[in-house]
Amino acid sequence: MEIWKDVMGYEGIYQVSNMGRIKCLDYRKQKRSCIMKQGLDAYGYPKIRLSRNGKRTEYKVHRLVAIAFLNNESLLPEVNHKDGLKTNNDATNLEWVTKHDNIKHQRENNLLSPIAMEKEILAISPNNGEILFFKSIAEAGRSLGVNRTHITHCLSGKYKTSRGYQFKFISKKGA
Repeated sequence: MEIWKDVMGYEGIYQVSNMGRIKCLDYRKQKRSCIMKQGLDAYGYPKIRLSRNGKRTEYKVHRLVAIAFLNNESLLPEVNHKDGLKTNNDATNLEWVTKHDNIKHQRENNLLSPIAMEKEILAISPNNGEILFFKSIAEAGRSLGVNRTHITHCLSGKYKTSRGYQFKFISKKGA
């Protein structure tokens, strides 16, 4: 049975269901509701844009479902999909977890993306083209003072450079 609750911060404007659907309660100011279409973010998670007072904000649907339907008295920061399917946002498939537990679940179920599974990378210096080698994204970030998320975006092709550095995976023979 589908249950609807107000989206926190958007009470009376939007509702989220325990099955992962979002509806607008006053569609086009016509006092009728409609189920909203969801898009996918760059990582394959369903997302939705909500608007209030002319300001639009994008949210991941699984977080809206978890906030509305799951107890988080331990104030855990992340939401895990138990079955590993990013598009299955049914409340029974979600749980609040620590970052460590989320990564552990991904490893145990072979859910890590190729980017997350790769370790060794190289950085090309903006000053002299020098090539620097690193065993991990974290090591490169610490050494170069570059945000790890920005390095990941460079590796995935979302950014060309970060702080002037270009980043590439080191290809491994036989891989």
